[in-house]
Amino acid sequence: MIYRKRRINGRHRLVCFACADKFTRPMIKETCTRNGKTYKVGEKVRDNPCQPCFCSEGGLMACMVIDCMMPNCADYVRNPDQCCSTCPNGPNCRLPDGTLMSADKPHVMADGSVCQCHHMIGMGFTPYSVNATCTTSLKSIVTDIPM
Repeated sequence: MIYRKRRINGRHRLVCFACADKFTRPMIKETCTRNGKTYKVGEKVRDNPCQPCFCSEGGLMACMVIDCMMPNCADYVRNPDQCCSTCPNGPNCRLPDGTLMSADKPHVMADGSVCQCHHMIGMGFTPYSVNATCTTSLKSIVTDIPM
């Protein structure tokens, strides 16, 4: 079959010229094929949650690509029916002992060190780290110096 783009009724359509004779109107392709399956014009294709597609007029498959930001948690989960991962416990990171800490406020360890989660804010350049960054507090350093 030979398809050519033609303007019919004010819209561009793929027209099959090999399918029509000189006495009939050219046939307009009304189905799309993707991965061996046939879809009608307007039908949605949901075989990949990160690339939703639909069959457009003229038999062309129109697809979008969804790009997900990195989740801002250490315990993210990805549902197979969704494209992007979610954080069931909100923004968080892991302490040196492996426990999860909330990103809302700093955590003070037993030795006096202060731990914080570092998250990417907006479209910044600092990547998210699943591990907390811990610093020794000045108070614990001063109290440990022998006099």
